[in-house]
Amino acid sequence: MIPDRRITKYLEQRYTKVHRNQRHADYLTECKQESLLPRCTYIPKYVLSYTRWNKTTIAQERRRILDKKLQEAQDRLLLVNANFDKKFFEIVSEHDFDSAQINNYKNRIISNVCKTELSRDATRNKKLNLLRQFHRPYSVIEAVKHQYKSQHSYSKVEFN
Repeated sequence: MIPDRRITKYLEQRYTKVHRNQRHADYLTECKQESLLPRCTYIPKYVLSYTRWNKTTIAQERRRILDKKLQEAQDRLLLVNANFDKKFFEIVSEHDFDSAQINNYKNRIISNVCKTELSRDATRNKKLNLLRQFHRPYSVIEAVKHQYKSQHSYSKVEFN
């Protein structure tokens, strides 16, 4: 016997929180692994005017903020996941399910949530790709500029 739609909707809402927190933690992890600094690590100009940090200190501070936000996201994920599991097994224990029905019901909830969250996941991936595209390391940018200048040297251009 499958719980009514109201209970299923409640569990889907709970799992939506798990899904969003998982994807956010994955996003921050990828940013950290690729040395990307997302917008959430931005330090306002008025703070920088008081601190007078140089570029390396600003980058270090933003990496520290990223580490802190990643830890917060992982802690929140554990909490939300535990909350979902607790509610799920409370509801399942009220009904007479065998293990196959429990897995089927949980997979259906996960599937429905993944379908509804596709647009948010796509937006998050788009933001990550934009970060990858426009925030390359400084040394790579300098190497490209140097290569371009050496290939397009116009010092020997002659006009007739």
